[in-house]
Amino acid sequence: MASIPKQKVAVIGGGGNVGASTAFALIAKGVPAEVLLVDLSDKAALGQALDISDASFTMPGTCRQASFKEAGQADVIIVTAGA
Repeated sequence: MASIPKQKVAVIGGGGNVGASTAFALIAKGVPAEVLLVDLSDKAALGQALDISDASFTMPGTCRQASFKEAGQADVIIVTAGA
């Protein structure tokens, strides 16, 4: 069985509630993508990514914390960062 190539979706501001909710919604809807959470607070993005990964282990998408450089290479970039 051939694997479906995953697209990369970056969520800037992924350490916050809106960014984490957006990332989880993408995965919960079954979007086969690697969701990259990026935030000024690396700890917040990492914590949200770990929580989402734990909650979505049976779904086709994956979630992880990433850098701004990695986010720049994503196929889709969603900005949820506040002012």
